[in-house]
Amino acid sequence: MSDWLKVGLLSSAVVCWLIGGTRGKWVRRIIWPTLAALILQLHGVAGWQIAGVYFGLVLTCTLGYGEGKSWRYRTGVFISYAIPSFFLSWHLGWLRLLLAGGGCMLLFWLSRRYNKVDHKLFEAYAGFSQASTLILAT
Repeated sequence: MSDWLKVGLLSSAVVCWLIGGTRGKWVRRIIWPTLAALILQLHGVAGWQIAGVYFGLVLTCTLGYGEGKSWRYRTGVFISYAIPSFFLSWHLGWLRLLLAGGGCMLLFWLSRRYNKVDHKLFEAYAGFSQASTLILAT
């Protein structure tokens, strides 16, 4: 994957997650998966893989992780952020699951525990980790 496509994936994911974190959730849930699908199309990924990534991103970005959710449930949600990348390959699957699940879990916990760790940091990392899993899979 060319560098500009990687930058496109990373930046669009972070921006869409930041916009769609607390308000405008449709940006995170619809616009980000659409942009990811378009960028993967430019990279020459097969149509069935793009469809899997797109619907996987829509599904995982729709899962709630806020108030009233158990930490076990949240862990599952955060791990699921890497699952759309498995439509591209199984290469470094363990690392992608750790990157998304472990990183998101740690930042979310920190944002809930310490006021100095802003929730926007978690949102930016969630987008970054989803895009990173797609890049690692290509």
